[in-house]
Amino acid sequence: MIRISILLLSLLWSQALLAHPQVRLETSMGNIDIELYEEDMPETVKNFLSYVDSGFYDGTIFNQVIQDTLIMGGGYNRDLSKKERKDPIKNESKKGLLNERGTVAMLHLSSPNTATSEFFINLIHNSQFDYKTFNIGYAVFGKVTNETMGTLDSINYVPVGSEGMFKYMPNTAVEIIKAYRIQDSYSTGSVLPPEESDNPDGQ
Repeated sequence: MIRISILLLSLLWSQALLAHPQVRLETSMGNIDIELYEEDMPETVKNFLSYVDSGFYDGTIFNQVIQDTLIMGGGYNRDLSKKERKDPIKNESKKGLLNERGTVAMLHLSSPNTATSEFFINLIHNSQFDYKTFNIGYAVFGKVTNETMGTLDSINYVPVGSEGMFKYMPNTAVEIIKAYRIQDSYSTGSVLPPEESDNPDGQ
């Protein structure tokens, strides 16, 4: 009996170690939970989590919503001021993960190794963004959970218009109120946002 219990605990611990980190984006239109592909895209995930952990994304907006294509955010405040970013990272798109519906990818400039904080979420399979021998593509590093796909579909239909350099800016700001980890590589349980985690009752 003791041996079985030890084996069971060992299996549970192994599953915990294999669990993918997850991040929650609390937005003005609902939560978006993202499972991160840490093993496949280590540098990209490390970069994204560094922005999450620093609170960088809190108060930023989705500045482009292209209906039935993608939503983009992670770099601008509500007043459209550009946030100060960290150094760009190497593009890991050669790993071959596809820009399928619900996947999250890093945005880069015309040069492939220029991604910083901005990301986009695919609303369909945007095969034109996939890596090919003749196309560097965009690095997919996570996927929105099935439970929160409804938030994406809601954002997809917000009215948009042209504002400055943004052709598909939502008429009413879609804000990322807070971004934080809800699961990491060493725990299958959820955690609360930082300012709530000190409450011993978990209320």
